[in-house]
Amino acid sequence: MITSACQTNNEQKMSILIVDDQRNVSQRVATAVREKGHHANIADSVEKTWVYLGMYQPAAVFLNSLSEGFDSLDLLNAVKEKLPDIPAIVYAIQSADGIDRLKDSIEEVLGQK
Repeated sequence: MITSACQTNNEQKMSILIVDDQRNVSQRVATAVREKGHHANIADSVEKTWVYLGMYQPAAVFLNSLSEGFDSLDLLNAVKEKLPDIPAIVYAIQSADGIDRLKDSIEEVLGQK
């Protein structure tokens, strides 16, 4: 299995899978992940999520609870069945400060301060 972490300058960069069918939101979340020094990968459908998870083991999965093309909670339950130890964040960004709160969650979930 291919791992989702890589070693760079003695710091471990983690790969985060963002599952979100709203491109403008997923791009903002990906930017926030990258600002924290990690790799961001975006899946905009359930099918792409399973393809990605079949190839890689991300450090965490972030799901938009407001996705229109799929039920995020059903997908979360299915992912947790297959990968019970993977950290997950379910988010809903509806305001400008929502991304700042998500950045705080990224630090908490990935064990960074």
